[in-house]
Amino acid sequence: MNNQLPLDAFDAPLIELWHASESDKGEIFTKNQIVHFMIAASGIPHAITARKTRILEPSCGQGEFLIHLAKILCDELKKTSDKLSLTELGQKIVGYEISDSNLRVAREKLKKVLSDHFSENDSNYLVESWLRHEDFLLAECEGQFSHVIGNPPYIRVENIPKPILSLYRQKFPTMSDRADIYIGFFEKGLQSLAPGGKLSFICTDRWIKNQYGRKLRALIDSGRFNVDYYLDLFGKDPFHRKVLTYPAITQISRNQKSRTLVVQSDSACPIELFNTIETKTKPKSDLINAREDIGNGESPWLLGNSSETAVVQRLERQFPSLEEAGCKIFIGAATGNNKVFVVDEDVDIEFDRKVPLVTAKDIRTGAIVEGGQFLINTYDEDGVVDLDDYPKLKKYLTKHKDALSSRHVAKTQPQRWYKTIDRVYPERAKREKLLIPDIKSNLTVIHENGRLHPNNSLYYICSDTWDLRALQAVLLAGIGRLFIETYSTKVANGFLRFQSQHLRRICIPHWENLHASVRDELIKAGETNNHTLAVSVVKDLYNITDSESELIGI
Repeated sequence: MNNQLPLDAFDAPLIELWHASESDKGEIFTKNQIVHFMIAASGIPHAITARKTRILEPSCGQGEFLIHLAKILCDELKKTSDKLSLTELGQKIVGYEISDSNLRVAREKLKKVLSDHFSENDSNYLVESWLRHEDFLLAECEGQFSHVIGNPPYIRVENIPKPILSLYRQKFPTMSDRADIYIGFFEKGLQSLAPGGKLSFICTDRWIKNQYGRKLRALIDSGRFNVDYYLDLFGKDPFHRKVLTYPAITQISRNQKSRTLVVQSDSACPIELFNTIETKTKPKSDLINAREDIGNGESPWLLGNSSETAVVQRLERQFPSLEEAGCKIFIGAATGNNKVFVVDEDVDIEFDRKVPLVTAKDIRTGAIVEGGQFLINTYDEDGVVDLDDYPKLKKYLTKHKDALSSRHVAKTQPQRWYKTIDRVYPERAKREKLLIPDIKSNLTVIHENGRLHPNNSLYYICSDTWDLRALQAVLLAGIGRLFIETYSTKVANGFLRFQSQHLRRICIPHWENLHASVRDELIKAGETNNHTLAVSVVKDLYNITDSESELIGI
């Protein structure tokens, strides 16, 4: 049975669905110096007047990249004796954009630049030939391109209109899990490359390590493409407005897989970078390192210090993961409206509907400081409760019905307008656990005896095999930080994300394989918060050499 929807299955033109949507369209514009760097490193200035050169900008916004390209084209046309016809020039650049207002700005800026070299009529012809008021992901692109360059939109999956998201996922297999829209831009951009062509994008770096980027990583590592260079922009402000996640510039060519140049700073010379890529020579700059080990199917890209990465990979070969060693990782419950669902003890609802709560705020001092709050539990062992069975709860929630009904979870199930987003598990509150905040500058691991239910600002670990005090000592001795810094991406202010997909990467021995004396020392280190003892035991446990210890800071 074919469940695919044809493009004409909707009454309104698809682009009108975007216009009608209140969602952010991912409009984050790139600063000029970054645009210049990307264009120069791609080699466009040297190739722009060649007849085989065609350049695609799939989300041109207000024309940041197109304006630079137009200036370069005008400058190079003055130097070349090989004159291109107006028709040829009109086919040289293609830019897509869904926003009317952005297109108007881009159109006027381009005309102004082109007017220095072309007549008004020719300038108008080129601008109208280049600009397309279409959704790039659903548009029919003609021919292949020597260069695909730009800043794809960053739109979270829940903010994409559902009919359009359905079509995206049909067309682009890499948009799996909770992949944001830029994943589709990568896939279609790569599909649009001519042999030897180059794609250069600036966007968030999450896809290189997160679960939702796994199919894109596999596509790039399929043998048809090479990652020419990767530039981490950690700590930089390459956009005209602040963003939560740090971006990176990635250039991928349609060439056989070879080495990748990992660039440490945007102060590196883009011309030197281009020449090093083209000549395959040893980098002259200390800011550029050649790596041969980037890409391994769906596996995350490990682009940090290669020696540090080698330590992590050794530990992965020798020890099982947390879950393989009998530890389970959970995330606390999300409600969709904490102002309603998080209450004080004196709120008058049935006692068994209140579960003692702990949040990241309660452990920010490094110990649990209870806030005396409770999480309303709208579930029992059979699922969502019937409010008629709990008259006090019904009275309380009904007072907030308008606010609760406006949540996405309530709109998808209007008859269950009062349920929390995630199910609450009182039995987990009663289990001993280790609490780990979602976002933090350093790994924090707090022991909780088994009374409190975490909210969604906390991940937590439970185990039927490992002693959790001992596990706390192992994680805080440096092993947890090593794995998280390797597999996590940084967000604003250099904070790390301690997500379950990253925590699951941590490797530990099987508890039953540890000698009784080692177990006792780890438990003691955890119970007494003896970091020195924990480090000493962990170094022996993992066979960490002095050179490795110095390298990874354990």
